[in-house]
Amino acid sequence: MRISSRDNQVVKSLIKLHAPKRRRERGEYLVYGKTLCEEAIAAGVVTTLIFVQEDAYQISNFSQKLLVTPKVMSALTENAHVDICALCRMESREFQAGCDVVVLDSIQDPGNLGTILRSARAFGLINIFLSENCVDLYSIKVLRAAQGAHFSLAIRSGDLDAYLRHSTNSLVTTFVDEPNNFMDQPARTYDIVFGNEGSGIRPSLKPLTRQNLKLDIDFESLNVAIAASIILYTTFRKIS
Repeated sequence: MRISSRDNQVVKSLIKLHAPKRRRERGEYLVYGKTLCEEAIAAGVVTTLIFVQEDAYQISNFSQKLLVTPKVMSALTENAHVDICALCRMESREFQAGCDVVVLDSIQDPGNLGTILRSARAFGLINIFLSENCVDLYSIKVLRAAQGAHFSLAIRSGDLDAYLRHSTNSLVTTFVDEPNNFMDQPARTYDIVFGNEGSGIRPSLKPLTRQNLKLDIDFESLNVAIAASIILYTTFRKIS
């Protein structure tokens, strides 16, 4: 049976997941497109697959499937060119002990957040902490930019000041107006903080700063996602 109306109760329930509040309440979110759906399936977080044409994909091991018309799929994904999406459950993972943590302070742009997550995953940094003011982790724009990084990262969010007070890691900030005095000590693990696109890292962290790391560039500044990616690769990557 193919669902052809966006007034169908199941469809209406799924459309509500466009709102961050609903996603948080239900612990569910949607991913769109073949690549993200395949990544989500491999991670074991998919509860329902939704197709326009099921035989277009070689996926046969899911009992929970919905067939919908292109019009309904467009309503679900807010994209007229998508023909597959998946309903996923949010999963929390414990931080890997003895590993650095990428700390993001009030990142607002979905593309920036997704890019930093993707870079962190590529460079072997699994632990991510998001401050309370970051853009929604499960926004479709974040999901697209991250390209499946969500599914293999340990991501926590909450009160940044409280997290840093209780963390046993050494704090490394990336203030652009502070000197570069970072000296890596291999026996240590670090909380590496990257700040908001406009205002940077919150000023309340300056008194806590013992080590600061900034890029030596002949330009005013870089986009936070680019700067974070360079710093994570050159200084903190955990892959051979």
